[in-house]
Amino acid sequence: MPKRNRRGKARKPAVVYKNIFDSPFAVNWVSLPDADHTIIVKSLSNVFDGYRTHKTKKDSDEEYKPVFGVNSVTKAIENNELSVVVVCKQVTPPIVIQHLPVLCTLAEIPIIPLNVNPYELGTILGFRSCIAIGFKKNDQTRENLLSLLIEKAPDMRVNWLQSSQSPTLEDMHITQMKYRR
Repeated sequence: MPKRNRRGKARKPAVVYKNIFDSPFAVNWVSLPDADHTIIVKSLSNVFDGYRTHKTKKDSDEEYKPVFGVNSVTKAIENNELSVVVVCKQVTPPIVIQHLPVLCTLAEIPIIPLNVNPYELGTILGFRSCIAIGFKKNDQTRENLLSLLIEKAPDMRVNWLQSSQSPTLEDMHITQMKYRR
């Protein structure tokens, strides 16, 4: 219910600006060239065509099955089980995937940021949505796809991780967030 002034009219909420420091630890995602992006998306759709419909309870290649989802991919990176990671860049909020480039850089795993939303990637894979896919090491069933992904993977640099000095106050940027009370 809106607040009212003395005359009984509805009062507009005041606009307030709040200063927020941007993190110097933010990761700048590298964009793939359009041709590479198209090739990767087509290859993923060819390999995973009907993946979910042909799934049985007991697969013989259980240890080589790809890992789907942010939490599962994060756990597999930490356990050093993956050879390459594919991530959607169009995720809201972006903090959901912000840790993946850092983990992949530390584990020396190539990461491929796709400029698609999770629903598009999920449709390709046969899910409702999917933010991240991790491919296990020594996966012979998808060897051609893995070699293509590793070849096309951009060089992700996490600047603050590779520099010898820590970020300073000059590295921080101030943005203003507008909200109403």
